Amino acid sequence: MGINSHVQIPKGILKAFSHRTKNGNCVYYLDLHDMQIYTQKIKVLDAVFDFFSEPTERLLDAVYENPFLQLAVAVREFSTGKRSILELTEDQQKDIKSFIKMSVMRSNYTFDLIAKTSLVGAVVPDALHDLAIWAAHNTLPNFEFFEDYKLNILVNDSDVRLVVPKNCIGYSSSIGESFIVLPLSPKVAILYQSPKLHQECIGEDGALNHVSYKRGDEAEIRALNVHIAKSERYFNDEFVVGFKKEELEILKSDLSGVQR
Repeated sequence: MGINSHVQIPKGILKAFSHRTKNGNCVYYLDLHDMQIYTQKIKVLDAVFDFFSEPTERLLDAVYENPFLQLAVAVREFSTGKRSILELTEDQQKDIKSFIKMSVMRSNYTFDLIAKTSLVGAVVPDALHDLAIWAAHNTLPNFEFFEDYKLNILVNDSDVRLVVPKNCIGYSSSIGESFIVLPLSPKVAILYQSPKLHQECIGEDGALNHVSYKRGDEAEIRALNVHIAKSERYFNDEFVVGFKKEELEILKSDLSGVQR
């Protein structure tokens, strides 16, 4: 029996960006095709009936989404002061990397690539999405695009909130200044930094300082949101979610001067 599948972004992430309505939890999102802002229920946005089979849904839920979403709660609690210390175990750090890798494998970019190169995808297109997930599951342990990126946490206390893309992650790369950002709420994100950026966060005492943005740092968050939207255009070109309309209006304005 078919079920509704969230194609890429889990409901657990959407919930952190949602607002309550009489019809349930909803989010605002910026459609990157027509550049208009819409509202949708989190159980509906990015959900497609029968996109994945039940065995594939169980795999994604048990191995990739649930472990990641559990630790995401701990990171959110740390960012709001409910936890004074955040220490992620080695297994939890592996869960983060696995979630990010699988997220990329669930993108339109990857599905399109597999459709063009896979005989099974050409002959049995309905099996393409399951094929991609199970192939990724079997090869992810040997697949590494993080290179020597280092884990950090970004805490946003500025007056501009973080947005999150359908692709879950934003990516930016320039000489010595590469990073991967995975927003967990409007106020906190997982951050993987290049060695250069990570080294700049090491204090004189050798301790790692989290990346913190405060009031007055709004321009930096706006620039980060643009990177997130540009990454979404590359992987899916579908939508970016915001907690309020305001940050999406700002992003829309900032993107108006960015070439597609």
